[in-house]
Amino acid sequence: MNKKDSDIVKILARNVHDERIRQNLTQQQLAEVTNMTTLAISNIERAEAWPKPETLQVLSQALHIRPYELFLDAEVDTVISKERFNAEIELIIKDLYARQKKVEKSNTDATTSDQNSPFAINHKNK
Repeated sequence: MNKKDSDIVKILARNVHDERIRQNLTQQQLAEVTNMTTLAISNIERAEAWPKPETLQVLSQALHIRPYELFLDAEVDTVISKERFNAEIELIIKDLYARQKKVEKSNTDATTSDQNSPFAINHKNK
């Protein structure tokens, strides 16, 4: 196994382990849900075994994640939560709104100063 393959196995191992812990499952519980042995789960989590595609599918279903998520490297691939995404969008909208108000105020100030100019044309009927 070359280094690149080794890295992928380590990423898979970490993700299976971390997701199992996040869901408060023991290796035994995950083994029961997936119809695997505890030793098989342990081997995957320690990067000692490379699971078959069918096993990856079963693991992802048991962990309620998409199969590709088993291969996301937390150091490289960033998946942000809906809450963080919404908060960032809200900040962007507030910033755009503030900029829009600033432009509107600037346009209003420019119009007012034009009206006060000695060269302004008075369109009022006399």
